[in-house]
Amino acid sequence: MLRSLKEIQNYKIFAKDGEIGSVDSFLFDDLSWNTRYVVADIGTWLSNKSVLISPFMIEEADVKDKKLFIKLTKDEIENSPSIDEKLPVSSLKKSERKKEQNIILLPRINQSDEHIPPQTARVSENESDFGLKEKDYGHFRSTKEVIGYKIHAMDGEIGHVEDFIVDSKLTWSIYFLVVDTGGWLSGKKVIVSSKWINRISWDKKEVQVDLIKDKIQNSPPYDPSMPMNREYETLLFDYYGKPRYWV
Repeated sequence: MLRSLKEIQNYKIFAKDGEIGSVDSFLFDDLSWNTRYVVADIGTWLSNKSVLISPFMIEEADVKDKKLFIKLTKDEIENSPSIDEKLPVSSLKKSERKKEQNIILLPRINQSDEHIPPQTARVSENESDFGLKEKDYGHFRSTKEVIGYKIHAMDGEIGHVEDFIVDSKLTWSIYFLVVDTGGWLSGKKVIVSSKWINRISWDKKEVQVDLIKDKIQNSPPYDPSMPMNREYETLLFDYYGKPRYWV
């Protein structure tokens, strides 16, 4: 099921034996667009502490009651390393990991410049987050950091990143970016696939898209109040003349 990451932020998080806190944000890989970790704010339970939880530890996302259920106990989370959320999330250098808990420490990081365009590979259900090499952590980004980045079409700026759409049933991969066109299109919101991203500039805080403004202006509008479905996706990909990822 495709869902908004922004909607899931602030969901209450429940361990096997009770509530532990809420969703603060997400970390994703800027090469594959896979969501790697949920940033869990557990300060209401353990003073001034936040942890990272692998999305593979998510058992269920309850949309109606806005709850996220995970496959961990309170003891497992209590003994996990804490993180300093004041640090910018741009280049992960080291990590103290607890493989058996799928919880890690967010270490001190450095701001990077620009990276190559993202690949389109999707993570498999059996992939281990801890099979990643240390260099891979340098491509982790925070959804909080990227929301607000300018969106540039091939012929100019068209708005900013408003939200991300993910597959919340299998891999938690980011499939789409929601673009708020702001004053340019009277606040119209549109969708672009992560596959159509040419380049992300962390220095300029912008995302470059392989589309022109006129094409985006006339694209099918996105209504955040309506769930994403295959009918809308088909309409979107056919409009842009892009190959469907599900075929």
